[in-house]
Parts: sequence; structure tokens; C-alpha cells
Amino acid sequence: MSDYPGVKPVMGEFVQEVVDTVLMRRNAKRAFHYQGLFLGENGELTHHGAKVIADLRDFCRANKTTFDANDRVHALLEGRREVILRIFDMLDIDSREVRHLVEVKDE
Repeated sequence: MSDYPGVKPVMGEFVQEVVDTVLMRRNAKRAFHYQGLFLGENGELTHHGAKVIADLRDFCRANKTTFDANDRVHALLEGRREVILRIFDMLDIDSREVRHLVEVKDE
């Protein structure tokens, strides 16, 4: 059985390996672009990247619960959180690594 919905096993493991390889390459290209946007040549967050990540971390509730008694609000907050977790994944950083970042204040 395929790990990917809608992809039926035709030749078993071979097809699965091809699908896995294509998805890995696609994600690697995506990650490259995310990293180019947020990381400097040294692989660390740039000053501006850190400020944006700090803002998104709080807005998307990376380190807070997304629970709300209203189902629609809860779904909205989960959607926001999914976005920041994807960015963290593409940058290969953990949400705990960005807790210390300070948001941009009215500078």
C-alpha cells in the first residue's frame, strides 16, 4: 500500500522509491529557497530573517496552544501554526531555537 493518497502501487517498491525521490528533490528545492530568504551564507538566521521569524512565531502560535472553544477559531489558529512549522522544517530549525528571538518593536 502506498504512503501517498491517490498513488496506487503499480510496481511495488520501485514506484514508491521513485515517488519518494521526486518528493525529496522537490522539497530540497523548496528548502533551498526558504533558506535563501531567511539564512545568511553562514547558515544562521539573518537579522531580518530573525525578526520575521520572531513575528511569525508569535502570530502563528509556534510555542502556544492553538485550542479555542470556537471550532472555527481553533481551525484558523491550527492553520497559522502549520505555516510556521513548515517554515521551521524548511529551515531545519526547531521551535525551541527561536524562543529567544526578539520581535521588531517600533524602531
